[in-house]
Amino acid sequence: MSRRDADLWECPRCGRGFANRNQSHACGTWTLDRHFDGRPTHVRALYERFLALVERSGPVRVLPEKTRFQLLSGF
Repeated sequence: MSRRDADLWECPRCGRGFANRNQSHACGTWTLDRHFDGRPTHVRALYERFLALVERSGPVRVLPEKTRFQLLSGF
């Protein structure tokens, strides 16, 4: 079964999309760049290589959060 952006539940307060309705979260605007700030450049390069491998399986959406980021596939 594939997911599309339209299938995601959106928080009415912060507008962030989620795979699960009413998923617990801290409302805020988070970026992927924030997770790599202050990290060695090879860490981001490794992530980019991993993401490219995942994307070979199909469309992927990256959802940055306060303490992590998720990869949702099947869009």
